[in-house]
Amino acid sequence: MKKLIYFSSLLALAVCGRAFSLEDRVDATEKTKGYKQGYGVENKLSAICNAPARYMGSWEFFVTGNFLYWQVKETGLTVAETSNSSTSIHGKMTIERLHHEYKPGMRAALGFNFEKDQWVGTVNYTRFHTTQHRHVKPTAHAQKMSPLWLKYDNHNTSDSSFSYAKGKWSLKLDLVDFDLSRPFYTGRDLTINFFGGLRGGWITQHYVAKYIEETLHTTPQNRSVEKSWLLGGRGGFNGRWLIGAGFRFFSDVAINLFYQKMTVHVKEEDTTNPDVLYLNEKSRNGLITPNIDCIMGLGYGTYFGDKKWHFDISLGYELQAIFNQNYMREENNKLNAAGTFRGYVKETGTTLGLHGITAACRLDF
Repeated sequence: MKKLIYFSSLLALAVCGRAFSLEDRVDATEKTKGYKQGYGVENKLSAICNAPARYMGSWEFFVTGNFLYWQVKETGLTVAETSNSSTSIHGKMTIERLHHEYKPGMRAALGFNFEKDQWVGTVNYTRFHTTQHRHVKPTAHAQKMSPLWLKYDNHNTSDSSFSYAKGKWSLKLDLVDFDLSRPFYTGRDLTINFFGGLRGGWITQHYVAKYIEETLHTTPQNRSVEKSWLLGGRGGFNGRWLIGAGFRFFSDVAINLFYQKMTVHVKEEDTTNPDVLYLNEKSRNGLITPNIDCIMGLGYGTYFGDKKWHFDISLGYELQAIFNQNYMREENNKLNAAGTFRGYVKETGTTLGLHGITAACRLDF
């Protein structure tokens, strides 16, 4: 009986000692909660599975400004077709397309850090407006020209001769994203941020193809307009590899899938009398559009003001692909189904692609 009492007393002391040890460990953990976390700072501590990796400031807000220097391309934006024969279009044919130049754009973001489990909410606005053009004139290697944006019946005489072509394309891309995320550490020098949210916006395109007909001395043109709004979901991840001294490599990938409501309006002037509309058609389409965004590059960040503020800069290469665009070309193809373009080439896979340099700066406060 005495042995049983003695053994029970030892067991009770061991349990109490273990409880006090756990309490001390919890207290030690609570003391580290106030540490200013963020890329390039938290990696100095021992890595903790799923420890929050967001920046911390006094008011828990942050703003971001991006400078975009992108080139944009889209399938189907042809201007004319030329031949090296002065009497026939059946010589060596060349499709003349727009010249695509790099143009500037911008992106701005406002975010808030939630205290609840360290979640982060962000609203992004991307604005990229550009105009591209191309002039085509007959040369020794391009002696005969066919207008690829005029309906065949509108220039169906074999004696017609076009001496000049001009294509002008304008794009207005405005996108708004809302993301909810929680960045966390997966190792001492690696952070992952999975996010999900919504994407909405507007895409407007204008294409004007203008020609000079030498025989009739007229300047017919085709004006096509495509306007659309979009709304859908998005998801992806941001990866950060902390390489020391505040520097990091980063890579972001996002997949968007949205509903797009599109209106296409085509107006074409009569070749014999440009004051008369030969064609005036409008169509509406609703479609599901996939969109892929990705960027990778190098960044640097540092705290200042007693670690109550954080400043970050980055430079990366960004690529975006928005599928199922340029229904202006599709609509003109349908209108030419009965008779084809002379020298007609049908292009499919109408993708709007953007790529180039993205420079960003961010302030957490």
